[in-house]
Amino acid sequence: MKKIAIFSYWKNRWVYYLQDYLGARGYEVKYSPTVDIQLLQWADVAWIAWANEMAVQISNLPIKYCKNIVYVRGYEVFGNYFKQINWNMIDEVIFTNDGYIEISKKQGLQMPPERIHSVTNAINTTVWKYQEHKKGTKLAFVSNVNHKKGFPLLLQIFAELPDQYELHFIGMVQELRFWVYFCHLANEMGLGKRINYGGGNLTAANQIQDWLKDKDYILSCSPTEGNPNCLLEAMSCGLKPIIHNWIGAKKQFPPQLVFNKVSEAVKLITEDAYDSKSYRQFIEDNYDFLKVYQKLEVILNE
Repeated sequence: MKKIAIFSYWKNRWVYYLQDYLGARGYEVKYSPTVDIQLLQWADVAWIAWANEMAVQISNLPIKYCKNIVYVRGYEVFGNYFKQINWNMIDEVIFTNDGYIEISKKQGLQMPPERIHSVTNAINTTVWKYQEHKKGTKLAFVSNVNHKKGFPLLLQIFAELPDQYELHFIGMVQELRFWVYFCHLANEMGLGKRINYGGGNLTAANQIQDWLKDKDYILSCSPTEGNPNCLLEAMSCGLKPIIHNWIGAKKQFPPQLVFNKVSEAVKLITEDAYDSKSYRQFIEDNYDFLKVYQKLEVILNE
């Protein structure tokens, strides 16, 4: 079986899922947070987790050591990476959100159509256990504090909800500018006492599941996303998602749960419609890693 080297600055949960899946299938898998020449020499396939600086570096090495597969997850589309990547050294490109494929071509992506693939993220649904949830008043927001996650929109939605609603969120403060803004405006709007910040240390699946148990809704307010794991995980646990209409959202999730306007988000939160089992079933049908990663294995062995 092939030897797979996964290169990623961040060892996100999806890296663990991929390691577990490929390992169970008999592949030998190693991970590195840096570009390791010895690991490239060892590998049959380099799995480059993001089309970022790491992809630029590996694709511009003087020697191509193995088959190179690059993931495009979202933020890379809006940088200058695609013009710096040597696409002649890349064998396959995988988008977690195919809504970014045409934009990426304009940004410098140069690959034959047959080597451009669309494969979403996935989760282990046996790890993210289902629990019956019902209409309630507790909103969950799982996000690091930065400009990419829509904190201004989140506040505008929350401000339009009745006083009995609570906002709970966890995530690291990555951009102080947005943390200062969020705290200031929340207090100016009289919302501070209804907002609960749980810190940025909840990272393990069991920790987040415990935190989600008494929540009723999971919100996504980003202007752009690839395919956010926080939604997959919370829906698998039975929470109703309230999703901003970023590119690809209606294709990835039930379109009736995607909003354009603040008023639409408020309606989705306050209406009686709530079907916990259907949210779980949607993830089992579309995002279980045993199903999704079969597509990756085909690409791996082409």
